Amino acid sequence: MQGSISVPFTVTTATITLSPDSGTAGSSVTVTGSGFSPLDGPCVISEPHAIIASQTCSISAGVVTGSFTLTSPVEPGTYTITVTGVPVLDAATDQFLVIPGINLLPSSGRPGTNVLVTGSGFDSSDSGCSISSTPGGLISNQVCMVAAGSMTGSFVVASDAEGAYTVRVTGTTGDTGSESFTVPTGPSLTLSETSGPIGTVVSASGSDFAGTTCVMTAAPSGLFASSACSISAGSLTGGFTVAPGASLGGYTVMVTTDAGSTDSASAAFTVTAGPAPTFSLNPTSGLAGTFVAASGQNYAGTTCSLSSTPSGLFSSTPTCSISGGGTLSGSFTVATGASPGGYAVTVTTNAASDTRTASFTIPTPTFTLSPASGAVGTLVAASGSNYGAATCSLSSAPSGLFSSSTCSISGGTLSGSFTVASGASLGGYTVTVMTSVAGETKSAPFIVTSPGPQTFALSPSAGPSGTSVSASGENYEGATCSLSSAPSGLFTSHSCTISGGTLSGGFTVASGASGSYAVTVTTNAGETKGAPFTVTGPLTFSLNPGSGVVGTVVAASGSNFAGASCSLDAAPSGLFASSACSISGGTLTGGFTVGPGASPGTLYTVTVTTSAGEMKSASFTVQSPAVLTFVLTPASGRTSTAVMISGTNYAGATCTLASSPPALFTSSSCSISGGRLSGGFTVASGASVGGYTVTVSTDKGEQMSATFSVTTRIGVSPCIIATATFGSEASPAVQFLRGFRDRLVLSTRAGSAFMEVFNAWYYSFSPSVAGVIAANDPLRAPVRVLLYPLLGVLGVSAFTYSVFSWAPEFAVVMAGLVASSLIGLVYLTPFTFVGARALTKRRRIVQAAGVARGSLILLALSLGLLFAGEVVGSVVLLAAASSAVVLVCVISLPIIAALAIARQRTP
Repeated sequence: MQGSISVPFTVTTATITLSPDSGTAGSSVTVTGSGFSPLDGPCVISEPHAIIASQTCSISAGVVTGSFTLTSPVEPGTYTITVTGVPVLDAATDQFLVIPGINLLPSSGRPGTNVLVTGSGFDSSDSGCSISSTPGGLISNQVCMVAAGSMTGSFVVASDAEGAYTVRVTGTTGDTGSESFTVPTGPSLTLSETSGPIGTVVSASGSDFAGTTCVMTAAPSGLFASSACSISAGSLTGGFTVAPGASLGGYTVMVTTDAGSTDSASAAFTVTAGPAPTFSLNPTSGLAGTFVAASGQNYAGTTCSLSSTPSGLFSSTPTCSISGGGTLSGSFTVATGASPGGYAVTVTTNAASDTRTASFTIPTPTFTLSPASGAVGTLVAASGSNYGAATCSLSSAPSGLFSSSTCSISGGTLSGSFTVASGASLGGYTVTVMTSVAGETKSAPFIVTSPGPQTFALSPSAGPSGTSVSASGENYEGATCSLSSAPSGLFTSHSCTISGGTLSGGFTVASGASGSYAVTVTTNAGETKGAPFTVTGPLTFSLNPGSGVVGTVVAASGSNFAGASCSLDAAPSGLFASSACSISGGTLTGGFTVGPGASPGTLYTVTVTTSAGEMKSASFTVQSPAVLTFVLTPASGRTSTAVMISGTNYAGATCTLASSPPALFTSSSCSISGGRLSGGFTVASGASVGGYTVTVSTDKGEQMSATFSVTTRIGVSPCIIATATFGSEASPAVQFLRGFRDRLVLSTRAGSAFMEVFNAWYYSFSPSVAGVIAANDPLRAPVRVLLYPLLGVLGVSAFTYSVFSWAPEFAVVMAGLVASSLIGLVYLTPFTFVGARALTKRRRIVQAAGVARGSLILLALSLGLLFAGEVVGSVVLLAAASSAVVLVCVISLPIIAALAIARQRTP
């Protein structure tokens, strides 16, 4: 049929469920459902009487999930809740019952408790209300009022009420609200511990007491060392500690209150056997006067005392006590006369099972002699430990080992000495130390031996005039001595002494002594001993160089040394990083490297010491390091500009580069060799236009900075020269010339003005030509050959600038004249020569003279304008004049040269 329209239609059997299906005002209700159209997405929850305060609702595959909250207040009654799907508009309904709500304060209480009742959601037409309970018997003395749907009231818990109840408030229209109420069954008592040994601390708690004060007792009695009990708002707190005298077994703990015998509760507690008592001493050993603390746990007794076996350990009656928790504490001081050895300290209490014992030791004294043998005159040291006395004395058996001795005790440590007497007989002796404390007498053996062989030595055994020589020897019986030489004249004075058989002395070699000598020592006991000495030429010792900076390698040399080996030292210390020294045939060689810790400006004394005792010194001065340099080439440039770094006088071995602000470059290289710094970086493509500070840092802490200016962030326009020479042997020359341009030419007013004009002309065609070369690699080589003369010309120009560098503006003009003249002569002369050959001989002469005069006039005018531009500081005038100078030189000189060459070649 024409004009008919088809509309899809889906038959649904939608249902919803409310959970809960009844509640008070403000309740939250969950809505679930099914059977809605699959086309439905959102949904709406509604009720004609607008009892819904807020809602959420959605449908997925025909299933409803949602919720709503009732308004407050709301009239009690039954309401129809509807869920409507969108867009199909299929719907489902369910009933919700709004009931009044009440609150009880408190919600539990013992008989006599006054309970406040409040409620809302009652029918607004209620004129009154009543309070009831299920089961009955809870309510007495009730009061109930309702107005505008809100009720207030109260009741008193009946005297015989007990257990759980449901309290209902019913309005005059029959609407009802309900709440639960509990009447406790009676007081309760709970103990934190139901069993434990003596000293156990038990906490007690309880609830539902009617009284305000309480008493805690136990049956049988004697369980408590102490107890406490209090009640607040029906809750009991307290506890007790198990008494030391409590018997093992069960007890009943009871609580009664001022509310009478019915307001009571009880709990069981069992006293068990506790851990065995402990007993310890601190410290467990010590000398006379030591204070010792005694401690222990788990004691059943209440009083205690300490004793020792054997007796005599204590200086006075020791202290001992036991606290209520069975903790023992006490102390004693070790008696001055107590004998060394082991003691048993025993604690006893008024409980027989508490007896315990701990060990205490008075260390046995030690006594040693060092050395344990020796000849007459030997000095012997006596030492020992663990002495309780304050004084001591030494003796020998048989007597006569020593005529005098020393002995003292400090902090239990013994020290003393004696010297073996000259009359002591060879053989064994017993040396005994005695103190005022019995048992501290100790002995040690000593053997008197024959004297060893006499020795006599000189150090050094050779040396030039002025050498200080030490003399030494052992095993002399004499008390005095003197030195002499054969032949005489080795020294003019000497010194010599003997102490305990040991000889010491010396002399200084006289200025006129030479050759070999025999030095002899003679004692008052007739003993003689000799040693040779050789007078050598004067010692020499020198350093080369005598000064230098950190890292300088210094050579040491010397002559006339008698020793076989040597070593170098410096005062003050810290001069050497390393040193070496050797002697061969009296000639000394060696040296050192000035270390990084050496102080610049400090004068050091370097001393050589040989195995023969010879010493000779020389001075060395540490110089301040040379001034560091750090240069960037170029000092400015665009993004992608390659920048070289250079520097001198660095002490470090490695280096790194950084820029501030960062991001001037993404990578860099830096190295140091022989104090020279090299490397570089490429200006990052993202570098911002403006100034940067580039800093080099070395592993020696050296830092230097230089500035770099990024002139534009635009990438450098392709350059014919750079493209043709990239990666070739000409690249360093191009880089040098670029640095010359950026660092020197652009730093002058005339050079900067000319470069602006030149760049505008050059980069008008350079990018396209460079692009052709880059795309056709075979073109690079021939183009590079054509550029070699240009690079040479620019190098000569840079040299010209350096000659006049004392005046940069003049230097750049001279460099420009040289560069433009040579470029014209090299590249344009061949072409002008071809034209000149076509002219007649007469015309050539006239033209050559005319061109020369005209060129000089134009050049003079251009230079005058250039000077004027420098004076007035006009960039426009400088640009025009410098460009004119270059054009005159580039064009006129090739013409003049071609005409001159053509004239000479005319037959």
